Amino acid sequence: MRPDPQLISTGSKTLEEIMTLTQQQLKNNYAVVRLYSGDVTIYSAIHEQIRT
Repeated sequence: MRPDPQLISTGSKTLEEIMTLTQQQLKNNYAVVRLYSGDVTIYSAIHEQIRT
């Protein structure tokens, strides 16, 4: 694990914006982890999880 991980808040971003960020980081040879918090069905993110 890197000693200086980068945390990007995605709460206000669309799925397309998140995927663009993810692809950019992967092209730069970064390991990417997307963590979910809370009940995803309450926040309507379940559709995003199904699509990804």
